[in-house]
Amino acid sequence: MRSYRLGIVGAGFITQTAHVPSVNLLGDVEVVAVADPVPESAQRAARACRAAHVYAAGEELLERHGDELDGVIVATPRGTHAEACIPFVERGVPVLLEKPLDATHEGARRIVEAQERTGTVVVVGYHNRFDPAFAAAEHLVRERELGRLRHVSIRSFGGAWKAGAAPPGTLSTADAPRVLEPPRAESRDRREHPAEVEWLEGWIHEVNLAQALLGDVRDVAFASSAMPRLAVVDYEGGRALFEVGLISPPGFPFQCRLTLHCERGRMELELAPPLLSRARSVLEVVTHESATFPSLDFRESFVDELSHFLRCVDGAETPRTTVQEAMRDVELCLAIAGRSEAPVP
Repeated sequence: MRSYRLGIVGAGFITQTAHVPSVNLLGDVEVVAVADPVPESAQRAARACRAAHVYAAGEELLERHGDELDGVIVATPRGTHAEACIPFVERGVPVLLEKPLDATHEGARRIVEAQERTGTVVVVGYHNRFDPAFAAAEHLVRERELGRLRHVSIRSFGGAWKAGAAPPGTLSTADAPRVLEPPRAESRDRREHPAEVEWLEGWIHEVNLAQALLGDVRDVAFASSAMPRLAVVDYEGGRALFEVGLISPPGFPFQCRLTLHCERGRMELELAPPLLSRARSVLEVVTHESATFPSLDFRESFVDELSHFLRCVDGAETPRTTVQEAMRDVELCLAIAGRSEAPVP
């Protein structure tokens, strides 16, 4: 397998706890340079992945190293995604872009237009799509093993989602599963944001999972502004109920559960905390005859996401999470956030 030369733009929390460890687990990846306006963050990430160069901005990284890069990971604040991503897309450098596509409809649209105009590979970072348990459930839905999918119920109440985060450069597939240590976690429940920000920043993961299972959106049938936030969305393939909210106290165990109701049974999917290394999500398949837990090969979802991106760079695969799909996620989040508690006719 050939080696890959990557850049990293944005060296904040998710880069240091997820992307850098993933890079280090793939021995065929070299990080050429890291860019971040916060010198301490850039230097910390660069040391962890042994990058030789550090810059304050992605533009400088692109100017100095654009011709030698096989791709770039962009994980800047959500409101800067268009600004950070588009120059690389225009240059033809493949991009692994953290979700959401952008914090605004206009920014997201600009990214889509740049990608469609240039044909540059862009994979949007929805790591849950690479979770082995979700992939197994998606396969069962696609093959109609339990008949047609009719309804998806998604409950996500936050909790200690940062618990178990590995320090940069320390994650290893040889490690034993980490132990959940709630006191180390900082919940997003310490603060409240407008609904638009909450949907785009947190619940867009759940929105993307529903789209993967049910297809394109037809209508937002209901949305509430109270906490927990409720939304009922009609898709081409069925209806989804979202019950989400930052209501779990700091240190409370992370919880994100999907129930997939099919014609001949249901699936219960419990997602593991996203940064708890070696933690496994659980899939239960329930019929009138039995309840079974499919045997799943363990994979780190962030590592698998990066491997998929590299295969897309080589043309061996096409992006599983496209900018067009991510644009629909942004539009749906904005539509849900803009609705009142009254049912929508």
